[in-house]
Amino acid sequence: MRQILHLSISFADESEIIDRTVRDYIMLPFNLITGANSFFLQPNQIKTFEGVYTIPFDVSLIGIFPHMHYLGKNWEVYIENPDGSKTNLIKINDWDFNWQGGYYFDRYKIAKKGSKVHAFAKYDNSTGNPANPSNPPRFVTWGEGTKDEMYYLPLLFVPYKVGDENVVFENNTSSLYDLESTNIKAKIYPNPISVQQTYPAHVQFQLHTGTTVSMEIYNEAGQMVRTLFKNEYFSEGDHIVHVETSRAVKGKYFVKITTKMMR
Repeated sequence: MRQILHLSISFADESEIIDRTVRDYIMLPFNLITGANSFFLQPNQIKTFEGVYTIPFDVSLIGIFPHMHYLGKNWEVYIENPDGSKTNLIKINDWDFNWQGGYYFDRYKIAKKGSKVHAFAKYDNSTGNPANPSNPPRFVTWGEGTKDEMYYLPLLFVPYKVGDENVVFENNTSSLYDLESTNIKAKIYPNPISVQQTYPAHVQFQLHTGTTVSMEIYNEAGQMVRTLFKNEYFSEGDHIVHVETSRAVKGKYFVKITTKMMR
């Protein structure tokens, strides 16, 4: 089996200082054009919210993490550039609370100072929404509970550097489907996780066939500290599971993924 690894390397002068620290900005109801207090849904109301964030300096966007709960229906996020052109970032036509995750671009998305990020999120608090956790529908506003709702959109970026337009992140290694292995292929990102991190960590894994999956978290002592789910069915393909880490104690943790045939 042959694999080809693609690397992006930037050379710098000895005296040159390059800031490639990954930063984030989280769009919240404070960014809504109608104001933070407008984020609520009356019973049987279908509503779209628009948030706007003005880029304060030239940046190179790396990824985006849209988040909402069971009333969420869709997202559309794009950049309005200073010259009037538009750069699409993400569009989710049919939001699935169980399918959320982080989305990393295959290359930098360049946003100049003064560019505006427009983020549209639609919610359905009606009886016509089969995912609505309340029957009959109730008044809903911001909250971390799944019966509450969230307009939460982290953006990951680094300060822009000349040449970022030519940096490509796409995976040029051979497909996992070509590898003869009975192991689940998985990765966790970001890794390591900062104690100041305000957005979830993400576990990405791939299945060769549809099967039931269990996912557990263990500490360094081998003790199970959390069960994320047990014997939940996942179809063939790639999957991303988000994991809240805001209350985790500092240390090293291991994620165990098991199916009927693999771990």
